[in-house]
Amino acid sequence: MGGNKGRVIGEFLVHTVAATLGAFIITALVIALAGKLLSGWQPALLGTTLAIYAAAGVAVGYWINIRYPSPLGSWVWILPFIWIFVLMSDYARPGHVDWHQIWIAFFTNRCDASECMYELTGTFPFVSSVGYSVAAWVALRRRPHPSPPIS
Repeated sequence: MGGNKGRVIGEFLVHTVAATLGAFIITALVIALAGKLLSGWQPALLGTTLAIYAAAGVAVGYWINIRYPSPLGSWVWILPFIWIFVLMSDYARPGHVDWHQIWIAFFTNRCDASECMYELTGTFPFVSSVGYSVAAWVALRRRPHPSPPIS
């Protein structure tokens, strides 16, 4: 019984790492390649980073869950959601939540250097894990189910 719990937790963590780290690596490669191909367009690319990160999460989630189907892949958004909630709570001043400032710090490219770390450490993992979870869910439903034996 205890070994099964450990296996499930380990599998969940593997999916979570794939959703975040895998998507981060793909995003970094896409931005680096696009920056080389479209020199001078780097500032424009920064505004699309979240979309690239979400798309990378979708690609990784679909690819992994078509090959290694697991219902756990659909739930990897939970830990990054808790983490971004903690970061947003930490960012908000006690007694005063400025949602506009939180939006800028976490979801735009208009953040200051230190605020952009919130996007890197909170928003990106959350966005990629949501993409991964949606793609995992779709992959599990698209996977052919074995036919029952004919009697």
